[in-house]
Amino acid sequence: MSKTSGRNRAGGFLLSRICPTESSSGKRGISSNSKSKRVAGISFFFEEVAVIRVKQQFLRQVIQSLAENENRRAGDINIIFCSDEYLLKINREFLSHDFYTDIVTFDNSQGEILAGELYISMDRVRENSASYGVTFRKELARVVIHGVLHLAGYKDKRKTDKKEMVEKEDFYFRMFDIENSY
Repeated sequence: MSKTSGRNRAGGFLLSRICPTESSSGKRGISSNSKSKRVAGISFFFEEVAVIRVKQQFLRQVIQSLAENENRRAGDINIIFCSDEYLLKINREFLSHDFYTDIVTFDNSQGEILAGELYISMDRVRENSASYGVTFRKELARVVIHGVLHLAGYKDKRKTDKKEMVEKEDFYFRMFDIENSY
């Protein structure tokens, strides 16, 4: 078990096991057995999906810059790319939601340090990118931004909160020039 990421690795093969974890703040999260690449506290994992090429360094820069712009710092943030079914299982078990979604965020942030896990359904991102007429990478970047905004304290359940969240997403999408850079 890696002390810094809190994840077991299983000799190059992904194990489909979900294990609830609890941080010192009492917030629940999920630990999985998975291959990862860890740099600067931001790690990428693949669960029940083929490993795809993702511009990890670009996404790290987006996350770190977004955190700084929100007067925060990026701590340990795990981004887990997974299937619809994997995320549905998490949504049911931990949030009691019985529907597909593009992202589930477990927030373990403390003070100015953003930390947590972003579970992203690659199936949903692919489907949404086709529905919205944008590239897969652009939709993926938007979903990552959305998850990090949750770590920064933004909500999206109420109509006014959702409006603010979308405005922030659009702001960062433009700020990082994702239209042309990613």
